[in-house]
Amino acid sequence: MRREAVQGALVTRSVFFGVPVLRSLEPEETVRLMRYTVEQAVRFAEGGVPRAGYRPKGRKAQQLYVLQGLPSIGKKRAEVLLEHFGGIEAVMCADEDALAEVDGIGHPIAEKVRNLVKETGIPYGSPES
Repeated sequence: MRREAVQGALVTRSVFFGVPVLRSLEPEETVRLMRYTVEQAVRFAEGGVPRAGYRPKGRKAQQLYVLQGLPSIGKKRAEVLLEHFGGIEAVMCADEDALAEVDGIGHPIAEKVRNLVKETGIPYGSPES
């Protein structure tokens, strides 16, 4: 059997039938791949796919980390927001005018933040979300 024929079969199986093919060099590696696949499937089913990267320690560091995920919010603005509102929930619930009053935020950034966190009426899990 030619190499191209085998590759074609593997591509068809993986891409068109959605059945991935894992290759290993020895039986021990096959067992490791199977175990790893099962572990990942369990994590995925439980909704616990791990996030890579920096993981802050402590409550305040975690709060600042979350706030820095908002548009145009870096470390300094996150600190100012946290100091002004006292917590993430208050920041997320604040209206545009309240956000704009915070030193260093203003209406353009407040508008970006509100556009991200406001309810849209689109159910979670729909194609638009």
